Amino acid sequence: KSLLTQLEQILNIEAITKALPVDTKHIVLIPHRDLHRLPLHTFFPDALTTYLPSAQIGLSLSQQPPTSALAPLLNIDDPDIEQPKMDYARLESTLVRQLVGNATHLAGRVTATDATQALETHHNTLHFTGHGEYNHRQPESSALQLTDGLLTAKHIGALDLSGYGLVCLASCETALTGTDTIATEYVGLVSAFLKAGAANVLSTLWQVEEIESTWFIVRFYQALLEHQPPAAALKTAQQWLRTVTPNNLATWITTLSQTSGLSDGTIDILKAYAAVTLDDNADSLN
Repeated sequence: KSLLTQLEQILNIEAITKALPVDTKHIVLIPHRDLHRLPLHTFFPDALTTYLPSAQIGLSLSQQPPTSALAPLLNIDDPDIEQPKMDYARLESTLVRQLVGNATHLAGRVTATDATQALETHHNTLHFTGHGEYNHRQPESSALQLTDGLLTAKHIGALDLSGYGLVCLASCETALTGTDTIATEYVGLVSAFLKAGAANVLSTLWQVEEIESTWFIVRFYQALLEHQPPAAALKTAQQWLRTVTPNNLATWITTLSQTSGLSDGTIDILKAYAAVTLDDNADSLN
């Protein structure tokens, strides 16, 4: 927190805030160079904030008709690679598919060809759970890891994804960007999806804990289904995760287990986690 305070002073956030109209509700941030890697939205807690890699991409996206429906959904779910399976990521995917409905599900052996063909088929939302990697030397080589290799930012940027209202990358370090010179536009997975025409991209700056990420993402989708726009849904999920108590979390998870269409195995997992959450809370009170 002390480092963020120092950054706030360096950037003179107080002066910027004072210059904003008092009724400002939404701020678009276009950070310069390595500022892309920092949570600048925390300096503007009373407004919705979104990020763009460049003003040009923002202008291009503004010309597209808005897409509010989440379905049909494309879910690429924890592809088989030489790393341990992500149990909670798969749980997250199951819950997201059940909440949204009308989903195409790719799991197990997922190749770059499979992913590309699915991406180029009409969907409104992409939800990816799995592993991502950021290449700081060659940002265009930043990629999502698939069974037969990498789906790179360069490849993604060449696709036509203008029908996608939301791309949700539930994997680590997918928001990082890089540049070779001050004149070079930032390149990374987020800017690649935006360049390809996706209207909104949710991604991560750091490695994230799998279970906390699962609850956060599910709450985010719940807010979207309550007809909140993506920026507002993100803020709702962030605030919820900061303030939820163990008892409330256990109740919420139990409610999730009652979602229609879930398999018995998924229901059992949810009920078990709710019970563990309550037990841990009881132990902390003794």
